[in-house]
Amino acid sequence: METEQQDQQDIVLNDEIIKNLKSAKIFKDHQKEINSMDFSSDGKKLVTCDDISLNLYDVEHGRKTKTLFLKSKEIECVKFTHHNEAVLCATKKDHQILYWSLHENQIIKQFTGHTDSIVSLEINPVNDQFLTTSKDQSLRLWNLESKTPSCESKLDLSSKNSNFDSCGLIFAVAYQETIAGTSFSKVALYDLKNYDTGCFTDWKFECSEIKQIKFSNSGKYIVCACAENYIMVLDAYQGNEITTIKDFVNDNSILEVSFSPCSTYIVSGSENGIVHIWKTETGESVNQLKNQHFLKCQVVKFNPKFCILATGCKNIILWIPNSYGEQ
Repeated sequence: METEQQDQQDIVLNDEIIKNLKSAKIFKDHQKEINSMDFSSDGKKLVTCDDISLNLYDVEHGRKTKTLFLKSKEIECVKFTHHNEAVLCATKKDHQILYWSLHENQIIKQFTGHTDSIVSLEINPVNDQFLTTSKDQSLRLWNLESKTPSCESKLDLSSKNSNFDSCGLIFAVAYQETIAGTSFSKVALYDLKNYDTGCFTDWKFECSEIKQIKFSNSGKYIVCACAENYIMVLDAYQGNEITTIKDFVNDNSILEVSFSPCSTYIVSGSENGIVHIWKTETGESVNQLKNQHFLKCQVVKFNPKFCILATGCKNIILWIPNSYGEQ
């Protein structure tokens, strides 16, 4: 994959490229289903984790470089920091966030405060802040460079998910609200500098619970992955629904949904292993990647710099355009 990578940096995604994605590399290193993965910001590395192990891959050369274990704590989420040899991990048993040097295999810092399972962990794209939401009904803002491993701020919310916009200036929070016995999903936007005064706008939707929320790189869209087979694309400025997507299998799973770096496409896995790619603005299906994942495909991500799609069940598959030749 090395020479292919060098040619792929300047590729702009279009329908022809998406329709001709092929499986270029399959990694079978995990013993359990993968629950999280992330590309480094330079696109050169991929990190994946299951409950007990973390794998690091060299994307340029298509090989695994190391496996690390943290059996005593159990990992349920992993994100690269702005350095491609360091990650943040959320742990299951004690609800900590670990700042982990992969180069030295050393825990640099342990952030504590949550009292129940951490549901989302997101890095600010422009600085060292990160935020978490938890089943303890709180959202917490942290800083990697803080001298003390405690959160900078805490919001008491029934939020289950949150995320930063691509400029790192605002964050979105998704939560459930019940009025007169009727439940609604809501999305609220907060100014990062004035979040303690409350959200500056919120929108209500008659849909199932939002399990995941993400901004597009363009800043124009927000995608919400809801319970059951329902994905909703919103106008990030007005909050209106641009399109909804239901043509995939998801009865009871939390499946990742991601934008392409150009914001033109969104991708999601499914419980039957099929990977779906749709146009962001219309919800039109562009491709379905079949017969490679034989378990639930839970994690999906486009590489931020190269024309590569990573998808995972128990195995990790890297997809590239067919025009780049055979593996």
